[in-house]
Formats: sequence, structure tokens, C-alpha cells
Amino acid sequence: MQLFWRNPSLAFPDLAPAPRGSQRGRGQNMSGSARRRLAALAAGVLAAGGALCVASPASAIASPVLVEASSALNANNFKNATATCAVGQRVYGAAFVVVDGLGRVAVNTAQPSSNLSSVLVEAMEVAPVSTSWRVIAQAICGPPVAGLQRVSATTSDAAIPSKTVKASCPSSQKPYGAGFVFTNGYAEAFLNQMVVTMGSGSVTSGVTVRGDLDDTLLNWSATAYAICGAPSPNQAVITSSNYVFDSATPKDASASCPSGTRLHGVGLIRTGAETDVLTEDVGAGPSSASGKAYENDSTSASWAVIPQAVCAS
Repeated sequence: MQLFWRNPSLAFPDLAPAPRGSQRGRGQNMSGSARRRLAALAAGVLAAGGALCVASPASAIASPVLVEASSALNANNFKNATATCAVGQRVYGAAFVVVDGLGRVAVNTAQPSSNLSSVLVEAMEVAPVSTSWRVIAQAICGPPVAGLQRVSATTSDAAIPSKTVKASCPSSQKPYGAGFVFTNGYAEAFLNQMVVTMGSGSVTSGVTVRGDLDDTLLNWSATAYAICGAPSPNQAVITSSNYVFDSATPKDASASCPSGTRLHGVGLIRTGAETDVLTEDVGAGPSSASGKAYENDSTSASWAVIPQAVCAS
């Protein structure tokens, strides 16, 4: 197991298909309908859990530590890795990075353990990769806040192309991190959403996961994990603003925590080209989240990868 900080280079719920075309740029060259849709989507995320949504403070927690574990670097078509927290610490957030997957590797598991001691990541080739590759499991660990727990929710096991599920925190708690599992999706299920919501009013806090099947219709299920606990000072979800919405590939983006706060968890928003894009990086660094995605099938559709950083003092 390797323990080190990784320098990141990460992501809006996909509520409607992205427009097809060759628009380029950060929105200024989008069609009016695409621009309005993304603006409404961003406003919804901010209202429900974006950069302006801050949890009520409780007590400050010790600075989190990023633990990373790598699989073997080889040409095998399946890899896994488990990152384990030190004794006395618990997982606040799960993250992952595929190295040299070249847009041909699907991550179907980023699972915090039930006792929040570790994070398991599993990945599988969608198509043969021309080089050796590996997957890195990341666990953001620290002394647990009061009531820190893993909450989960699972869809039915059915042959449905797209599945969405939300794991909600209890009303007295806020989300620190996220995770997911696609069971029996193998390399056909692609992660499109792992959205962290810092709820307020009628909007519940939690994590929404969406997966989409690429080609083969399988009996599969999607599980969302929310890591919930007592609120901390300055706790907020920061959604990336440096993403690009166009048809270029690959894409990466990042979301950084404000000064005086540290990263506790990560989330992902992927919009456009639902079954044509593979997300290979929902990664973590000392104070920022990263995301990277590739086109799996050539597409003229515009799309974006938009990471989220869950931050707290």
C-alpha cells in the first residue's frame, strides 16, 4: 500500500440529453437551449448542494489524510485495490484514478466499507488496452465526527439501460463523501453521476448515483453510498467551474476547496453523451477534486465532466 498525496488535475446531474453538434468553449459558444439547460442545472446544484450551500457548523475536525493503494500494473483486464485508513480513523470520502486506461477502462465499484475503515475500487476493460494499466483506490481518512456512518440505497435488479438512486443522510447529518457499486454491470455500466447534495429546506442531503449501460442489456443494479455525520464548520459542496462543454476528448476538470478548508470527499457530474463517455478519474488531492473522462465511442455530441469537492474546516 502506498500513502501519499496526489496532485490532481475532476465533476451536474444529467437531467436531459446534451445537444448534438460541434459547439466549443465554456458555454459562450453553446446554443441558447444548451446554455439555458446548463445554467438551470448549475443553479439547481448550487441551491441543493453547490458552492453556496454551507452546512451549519458543529465542531472542527482534524485535517484529513489521503491514503492511496494501487493495483498491479499489468495487462490483465480486471483490477482492484483497497485503501485502508490507519487505526482509529474512518473514511470520509472514496475516490479513484485509472492510470493508462486510455479511455478503455470502466470503474464499476468505489465502495466505502460498512465500518468505514477502507475503500474498495474495481475496474474492468471495456475493450483491450494497448498498454499496461492500473487503478488507484483513494480513501480520505480522519478521526470520525459524531455519528459518522455509511448510508446506502440500491435499485432493483433489472434489465434497464439507465438507473438512478439516492442515498439520503438523516435530517440531523450532512454528507462528507460518496461511493457507488454497479452489480452485474461488468464493463457495460458507465458511471455518469455521483452527485453530492448538501440539502436545505425540502431538499435532503445525500448522494445520487446514475449509471448507464453501454451496449448489452443486462440484469444489473446500482447502489449509492453517502458517508454522513454531524455537520462541521464551513462544510460545503464546491462544484467545478473550469469544465468545458464540447465534443472534444479527453476532458478533465477540477474543483478546489476554499482557503481554510480541506477536502473530505468528492463527487461527479457528467452531462451529455451518456453511453459514449467513460469516466476514469474521480480523484482526490489535499484540497481539490479532479475528474477525467474519454469518449468510448466516437460521438459528435457535446459533453462535460464536472467534479465536486466536499470541503470543511
